[in-house]
Amino acid sequence: MQRLFFLFLIGWMTLQGPGWLGITVQDLTPQMAMRLGVPSKEGVLVTGVQFGSPAKKGGLEQGDVILSLNGEKIPNSEALRKEILQIRPGTPIQLTIIRNRSEKKIEIAVGTLPREAA
Repeated sequence: MQRLFFLFLIGWMTLQGPGWLGITVQDLTPQMAMRLGVPSKEGVLVTGVQFGSPAKKGGLEQGDVILSLNGEKIPNSEALRKEILQIRPGTPIQLTIIRNRSEKKIEIAVGTLPREAA
């Protein structure tokens, strides 16, 4: 019985797919960091937020700079992508961002990549 439950759990997790926020990002350059008022050169610039996505629902906006995810620094876009893909859909995350030269924290529930986008 335990084995059957374990197989069901693995199958359920596989069906859910990887975590997804619904954003496009780019690495932060030193020039961008200076212009946006980011104290360090680490982070990623949000260049787009998909309508109806978890990021949009959570309040993330184009032009925000993501500095950390759950307290862990995000040095570049690849690091952010790897972290999000490992998070189970439905899990809340906390992002530290810079918006309009001010640091703030927002919470987003990670979603599942829509089938039409996969």
